[in-house]
Amino acid sequence: MRRDGASGIRRFSVIVLSELERTQLRLFEPEGQVSKLKRKELRAVEKLRSKRTAALRIPGDEIRESGEAEMKRILFIGDSLIEFFDWQARFPGHRVANLGRAGETVEGLLSRIKAITMKHPSPRLVFIMTGINNAAMEDLGFLDSYGKIIDHLKAACPGARIFVHSLLPTLLPWISDASLQEVNRSLARMAEEKGGEFIDLYRLFVDGEGAAVKDYLLADGVHLSDQGYAVWAETLEKIIAL
Repeated sequence: MRRDGASGIRRFSVIVLSELERTQLRLFEPEGQVSKLKRKELRAVEKLRSKRTAALRIPGDEIRESGEAEMKRILFIGDSLIEFFDWQARFPGHRVANLGRAGETVEGLLSRIKAITMKHPSPRLVFIMTGINNAAMEDLGFLDSYGKIIDHLKAACPGARIFVHSLLPTLLPWISDASLQEVNRSLARMAEEKGGEFIDLYRLFVDGEGAAVKDYLLADGVHLSDQGYAVWAETLEKIIAL
């Protein structure tokens, strides 16, 4: 996170690597050095990959994979909160496209939404999570651009159910809970007016005092832990199963 001197606007960008990703990066050493890696480290990578993939599976995956349930084409679009999770592994019985882009604002998503629908036509479900990067830069006036995203999806994907997620609570001191809740109320109204559906994740990520549940967030106070993603995915599972 940095502050531009002229504008005074906070610029926010966080890159989060999982333990698996950090281990894999160590494997991509210059030619001639790879042979020095111990076999047990290679086995550790594969073991960790298998462990994480297995953790994403839930009872009933085998039924979906057998073809007994309908396979749906699902698009996840938005920022790093979308990008940093393996949605296909979590919902293996469906065709899932992870179209998250770290650091992206609502306006950034709007600029590529046409390309997304051209490359991924006829989805059954579209889940949108965007806006937190705007909020981190103290820009809460993104509803017009967000509305245009929904308008395009409705026109380009007439048979799809379009879901707008609430923004999630953060631990960033300059983003007030009150401002996020006001934005979420506006997002809920907009989704209803434009024929979309609203998913209120915010209430699931706060405790009885209204504060963000720290166990659901990483140390940066914005990105999600495995526990946080589990809460989110469980909510979506009920929707996808309909």
